[in-house]
Amino acid sequence: MENIKPGATQRQDGAYTMNRRTLLKLMATGGAGVLLAACAQPQPAAQTPAPAATSAATKAPAATTAPAAATKAPAATTAPAAATTAPAAATTAPAAATVKRLTFATRIDTPNLHPYNEISDARMRRSMLMYDTLVDWKDDLTVGPGLAESWDAAENKLTFHLRKGTYFSNGKEVDGEDVVYSMKLVLDSPTKGFYAVISDMKAPDKYTVEFTLSSPSAPLLTALGGRGAYIIPKDGDKQADLKMTAIGSGPFIVKEFVQNQRLVLQKNPKSWHAPNVGVDELVIRIIPDEANIVAGLRSKEVDMAVFEDSKNYLLLQNDPNVVASRTKAIRWDILDFFPLNAEPFGNVKLRQAISSAIDREAIMAAAISGLGTLVPGYPPALWGAMPESGNPFFKRDVAKAKQLLQEGKVTTPLSLTLRSIVGYTSLNAAAQVIVENLKEVGINAQIQQVDLGIWIDDFNNLKMNTFTMNSWGGFIDPDLLYYNHLHKPPQGKDFRRWNNDEISALLDKGKTTLDRAEREKIYLQVQQYIAEQVPWIPLYSADIVSAQNKNVKNFKVHASGFYHGLRYVGV
Repeated sequence: MENIKPGATQRQDGAYTMNRRTLLKLMATGGAGVLLAACAQPQPAAQTPAPAATSAATKAPAATTAPAAATKAPAATTAPAAATTAPAAATTAPAAATVKRLTFATRIDTPNLHPYNEISDARMRRSMLMYDTLVDWKDDLTVGPGLAESWDAAENKLTFHLRKGTYFSNGKEVDGEDVVYSMKLVLDSPTKGFYAVISDMKAPDKYTVEFTLSSPSAPLLTALGGRGAYIIPKDGDKQADLKMTAIGSGPFIVKEFVQNQRLVLQKNPKSWHAPNVGVDELVIRIIPDEANIVAGLRSKEVDMAVFEDSKNYLLLQNDPNVVASRTKAIRWDILDFFPLNAEPFGNVKLRQAISSAIDREAIMAAAISGLGTLVPGYPPALWGAMPESGNPFFKRDVAKAKQLLQEGKVTTPLSLTLRSIVGYTSLNAAAQVIVENLKEVGINAQIQQVDLGIWIDDFNNLKMNTFTMNSWGGFIDPDLLYYNHLHKPPQGKDFRRWNNDEISALLDKGKTTLDRAEREKIYLQVQQYIAEQVPWIPLYSADIVSAQNKNVKNFKVHASGFYHGLRYVGV
């Protein structure tokens, strides 16, 4: 909640300030919120987009003010009268402008582009290229201006002040009614748990959005910066198939989307991002075999790539013609159990036995060549991560695993199906090691690989009925990692059907507590409880490994693993 300012006062530079006592008093009554919707207005004849937000961190609790809104374009000059006589010799036509195009390669495609209903991590990586959120996740993982150039809080309300002169790709100016409309869709989507404290929304004027909150929420601002809170024009979901295209105010417009092949994006000249966008066209190519991506980088057919298989990063790290990078991430790969309210995985002793039986170091070595960090609680790059000592089943202990199976009255040999996902090389390699580990304790697991779309459909519709490899990121607050996944309905989705009162109470406490030090204590309890009860088994947090040719500039890897860095990349 550090970025919200109750009772804020405005400085000469436009920023808001307030003292800590005022903030805590406000938040105790419930202040954190966002959004509202819009009236369409035709775009002016010419408009200069507002400059992008500065990269400086937004320090809580002062509100952040974005640069001034777009300035009016100068009036057009009158063209000279047409010549009555053609010149003796034809003049040479000016050369066509060179299109600045960047090709980005990945083996991971998204099942579709829908900003609300498609919950795959693959979709979330891409959405900020086409859409905006009210606030933005900055490179240092703080929250800065997005569509809202500033915000303030009072009592149980959070008010956002929208940029003026910002346009969707269909030419409509962004206004408060668009925000309200979009957030209503969000609150009816699979990601609603992140935003459930928003009890009411309205747009008191064209450029203001006001949220009423049912309770305080420390992580709400952070949640509004990504995952599902993207803004479309009012009725935009009725005007186009958002699975196959986008109507957003982000830096790019969808030119073409061919599933399993490519996503072609064009610079959005009407976006407030436009002055900082470094390419005219961004092509995201899906290349399933990463050996071909390596070849493409060397031949210059591919400008840059993020690898799923770390071995390809190792191939390029000493190549003098390629810049390879490795970045710590707030992402993880886990072993996940479904459902928790029925056999066999309703038996906590079986889950504990599996946690004791697996060799995490061997799994990480096979999956990502050791280029990452083992995870006892949640990824260490996220504040408040638990040390290894907090997890009683972290170290491999085959004898202990067998004892736990006996205590749980599990009959061995036990046959299970372990799911993984086609194209996720690291998950599939990890699954192989897990299968070998489990054989030693009498558990025979057969690997079943399915397409991502099938996996997501089963997960989202609560049809997953086995244990599975899982991988995701984009949780720069612990609440974004846990709440929607594990809290009982209706506040959370409880995808694993745990229906656990104790974890739900802890997560409510973590969400509504505003003091950071107190929140760290709460989430340490959450991590310890999960380590003991084992609804899932954290494995490792893989470093983000990427490579680019030397013509690429201004690219920064975002620790979430999302493609924020492609918004302003240049060639």
